[in-house]
Amino acid sequence: SPQLKLAQGKLSILLQACEKEIEEELGVKHTVAHGFKLGRSILTNADVHRRQRYVLNFDLSDFFGTINFGRVRGFLINNRNFQLHPDVATLIAQITCHKDMLPQGSPTSPVISNLIGNILDVRLSKVARANGCAYTRYADDITISTSQTEFPKAIANQVDSTSGWTLAKDVEQAVAACGFRINHAKTRLLHHRSRQDVTGIVVNRHVNVNTDYRRAVRAMVNNLCSTGTYHRKKSIVAAEDTTTVSVEGSRPQLEGMLGFLLQVERYRRSDELPPPTLSSTELLLHRFLFFTTFASNDRPTILFEGKTDNIYISA
Repeated sequence: SPQLKLAQGKLSILLQACEKEIEEELGVKHTVAHGFKLGRSILTNADVHRRQRYVLNFDLSDFFGTINFGRVRGFLINNRNFQLHPDVATLIAQITCHKDMLPQGSPTSPVISNLIGNILDVRLSKVARANGCAYTRYADDITISTSQTEFPKAIANQVDSTSGWTLAKDVEQAVAACGFRINHAKTRLLHHRSRQDVTGIVVNRHVNVNTDYRRAVRAMVNNLCSTGTYHRKKSIVAAEDTTTVSVEGSRPQLEGMLGFLLQVERYRRSDELPPPTLSSTELLLHRFLFFTTFASNDRPTILFEGKTDNIYISA
């Protein structure tokens, strides 16, 4: 209901302020959690793991679903930074949970998940530091990287050259002790001689977008400007299978893809002077905007040079 959304929105702002105050009191300058936080993104998350010899990625299964009503209420009562009255904690848990879990899309779910996920971050970052590794978490995506000649067996190991990597017992126990589950199917270790990506961002040398994605976006723009339409790939998840189909894409979707490419590019060169000419990404966006703004309109678009030009044209 609108009233519930309003309450959740205001509660989210309050909890984010509490989270910031806690971090300031603890002297935390650089948090290891990069999801749902102001000034943090998939780019800042990936940037931590640039130019590393090994990058380990693994996921938490059903991240929001494992944070249920009892966990939210218990956290607010028992955590030393909150220690709320049980009645207040119960009310907050009732506002933030739906069907005994944090719902996707709720304004309060991100900040609640970070507050509770911080317990896991403390444990895993401690294990990572003890083994000379860097650690970050973006929502349910966890990354541990190192520049050592061998990846620490205290974190993950491989039985033989043909098998996949498995997380060490201490890591699995730390995750389980914090009330989360590991999605073992998505555990992978990436060597610097292969393409290393973190939350979809390539990190071998610079923070970047993989070449296939860039080429796909360029092809979509070319098709749109040539034919007026374009198609994109869409994954359809069934009961036990995921299929990919081609569907017609919208202009706002393509504009979002171009905006993402530009965001990554500008993040990568944030410390550099602006180039004298437009980059290939900026030229591609320029072509898209010219086509959608002027070339494909149902009616002519008129640009005025002076403030009074519209008066003369109207007359």
